[in-house]
Amino acid sequence: MAKKIKFQLSLYLKFICLILALVLFISGILSTYFILSARKMMMSDLKNKGITLARNMAHNSKFGILVSSREELKKVVAAAAEDQDVVYSFITDEEGGI
Repeated sequence: MAKKIKFQLSLYLKFICLILALVLFISGILSTYFILSARKMMMSDLKNKGITLARNMAHNSKFGILVSSREELKKVVAAAAEDQDVVYSFITDEEGGI
């Protein structure tokens, strides 16, 4: 007959395993919280930067739109494109022209 091998952990090893499981669980929760918090903060910063850039472009393009000067508007778009976070930009008037 096959002998049954009993495997028993000592109380000390059980305690160590419990503490290890708690540490892993808590570190997982904290890691998730900090990652989500950082992501939310970065998205908020990116949104605020986009709004600021749009307001600056709107302010700097007033003259170009009033006189319908494409050269002035190209300068404003080129200045905005110098920022590494800007993928594309364009300027339109109220009717969608220019």
